[in-house]
Amino acid sequence: MRNAELRYQMYLEYMKHIKGLLGELFDGGQCLRNFEKLDEGWCNVQWVPVKIKTQEVGFFTVYQAPNCHPDADFYIEDAYIMPEARNQGLMQKAVQKFVKDNPGKYCLFIVDCNEPARHMWPAVFEKLGYEPLELRQVLPEKEGITQYGWQPKM
Repeated sequence: MRNAELRYQMYLEYMKHIKGLLGELFDGGQCLRNFEKLDEGWCNVQWVPVKIKTQEVGFFTVYQAPNCHPDADFYIEDAYIMPEARNQGLMQKAVQKFVKDNPGKYCLFIVDCNEPARHMWPAVFEKLGYEPLELRQVLPEKEGITQYGWQPKM
C-alpha cells in the first residue's frame, strides 16, 4: 500500500475512533476536509508519522502559528495510533521528538472520555519540562471536549 493510501486509511480509522468517543458531537465532514488540507499544504498543517522502524502505525497533525490558537505557537489537532501499536510508548516518543525540535507554546483539545489521552498528553509535556498554559477560549465550547495548553517552564 502506498503512503498516501495508508495515511488515508489511518485517518478513516481515526474518524471511526473519534465517532465512537463523541457520538453525535462528531463532525466527520470537517475531519475529511481537514485531511484534504494536508495534501494541499493548507495552513502549514503538518502530518507527523508515528513509526515502528519504517512502518507508519499512527500520526498526529500540527498547525503552526499564525494558523493555530492565537496564544500558542503550535496546535496539535489530530492524533491516532493503530490499536495493535498502542501501549508501546510510540506516540509519546514521536510527540517528544517533535516538541524538542519545535519548542514553544502548544494547544490541543482532548475528548474528556478518552482516558489514555487525558493521561498521556500532560505526562509527555511534563517530561519535557513544560507547564500548563491557560489559553483564551476562542472557539465555542463543545461538550465532552476540553482545551489544554502547555508552555516551557520559565
